[in-house]
Amino acid sequence: MIKLVLTDMDGTFLNNSGDFNRELYKDVKKIMKEKGVVFAPVTGKQCERVEELFGDDAKDLWILGDSATRIKHNGEFVYESLLSNKLGLEIIELLEEISLDHTIIACTKSGAVIKETLSPEEAAIVRSSYAQVRQVSDFREITEDFVKITIHDPAFRCFETKEKLSRFFESAYIVASEAAWIDIANENVHKGTTVEHLQRLLNVTPEERWHSETVIMI
Repeated sequence: MIKLVLTDMDGTFLNNSGDFNRELYKDVKKIMKEKGVVFAPVTGKQCERVEELFGDDAKDLWILGDSATRIKHNGEFVYESLLSNKLGLEIIELLEEISLDHTIIACTKSGAVIKETLSPEEAAIVRSSYAQVRQVSDFREITEDFVKITIHDPAFRCFETKEKLSRFFESAYIVASEAAWIDIANENVHKGTTVEHLQRLLNVTPEERWHSETVIMI
C-alpha cells in the first residue's frame, strides 16, 4: 500500500505556466487524506516559494525544498543540512573567478542572496523559484551558513563549470542537472538522502512510496 507520494515540481507537477490544476489537486488531496497518504513536493525551489505556490493548500505538505537540503512541514523546518559559511564563501569566490557572466544564487536560512548588478531578466528567473530574495554588493557580506548555492548560466556552460570546482568534490555535493544549472549542497546531501530521512520520520518503507517524475498536473 502506498503511504507516501513524492513529486518533482518544474516539468512534472507544474505545467508550462508554472501552475497546476488546483481543482483537480483538491480532489486528489481529499482522496489521499482519506487513505492516509502523505504528499511531498521535492524541488530545487525555496520551501517558502512552494508554500507561496500552494497557498492554503500548503497545509500538511512535507516540502523537500532548496534542492532537497531541507524538509518543512506546517511552517516548521524538521530537517536541514547546511554548508559552512567558510566553505560556501570559498566556493563562491572560485565561481566568481571562473566567470562573472553566470548568476550565483547564495541561499541561506533567511533567504536567497543575489548580486545587485544582476540583470532584471536574471533576477526574474531567480524570483520564480525564491520567495525571499535580497541583493548585496559583495557575497562576503553573508555571515550565515549556506542552505545551498545555485548557479544559472544562460550560456549553458555548467557541465564545464562543475569540473572546475573539482577541488570541492569531497567537501560538497555538486551536481549539474543540465547545462544551465548547478546545485551545490552539503556533502552527501541530495534528493535520495533527504527522501530516506523523510521515510524514517514517517516510518515509510521504499515499497510504500511512489515518486512521480513524469506526470504533469495540468
